[in-house]
Amino acid sequence: MINAISISFGASLGALLRYGVSLGISKFWDLPSFYATGFVNITGSLLIGFLYGLTSSVTIPSHIRLFIFVGFLGGYTTFSAFALEGTDLIKNGQINMCLSYLLISNFLGIAAVFSGIFVSHLFFKKA
Repeated sequence: MINAISISFGASLGALLRYGVSLGISKFWDLPSFYATGFVNITGSLLIGFLYGLTSSVTIPSHIRLFIFVGFLGGYTTFSAFALEGTDLIKNGQINMCLSYLLISNFLGIAAVFSGIFVSHLFFKKA
């Protein structure tokens, strides 16, 4: 039961943060929504890499790990929105923009995970 509560609470917080970031990007930079989605996915990838690297050699209770990785980061990142926005770009005839969006988001997402792991190791050197 504690695992389900941890995931639910984390997902709620992550979704609220995603919503806030999306509103902020839309309000301050007046950009299409796929920019906010890409930003959220890349920063979420960076954060998951950093936290994974940070916690890889530390024992963390399973409900805390589930709160962070499944709940919070699962609620924060937006792969389903990413897929829908890609579909909308194709429907609107923006094939090149869609391909760029897909490639850049995936490349930067993976690079962000590796960067997060690297940075966590710099700050917390592994023995």
